[in-house]
Amino acid sequence: AFPHAVVVTSPSTARRFVRDALVPGTAVLAAIGDPTAAELRGLGHPAAATAEHPTPAGIARAVEAALATIDFPHPDPEGREQP
Repeated sequence: AFPHAVVVTSPSTARRFVRDALVPGTAVLAAIGDPTAAELRGLGHPAAATAEHPTPAGIARAVEAALATIDFPHPDPEGREQP
């Protein structure tokens, strides 16, 4: 199974998401900007990446960077997962 990336769009959204929806280890977090990243850190769930600009392209780059932090399992030629 592949992890999900979640874009957190404000400090208040960070608080609600961590309180109501986050299941640790099931998602990598991307923050829309520095204030949101700081809030996530303060909540004990640092963002894997922060958008340099709060634009669609900036957010897409942050999600890509966040997912790049995950070590995905690689199947062998016979279809078994390798560590």
